Amino acid sequence: MLIVGIKIKKKQRLPKDDEGNLIIDPEQAEVVKCIYREYLEGYSMDKIAKGLEADGILTGAGKTKW
Repeated sequence: MLIVGIKIKKKQRLPKDDEGNLIIDPEQAEVVKCIYREYLEGYSMDKIAKGLEADGILTGAGKTKW
């Protein structure tokens, strides 16, 4: 499954409210915005990943390696 350019494993469950709408985590949303902003500014995916790792930001799966 592909959601806004991010590949989601089928087994990964996204949080939803009682009406079935996706719940947006504001902290994670800021990370996603940062990734897109840096990508649009011309940063490579490797450089973005290294920056996220240096800042101690975990992946959606809770891993330290992007």
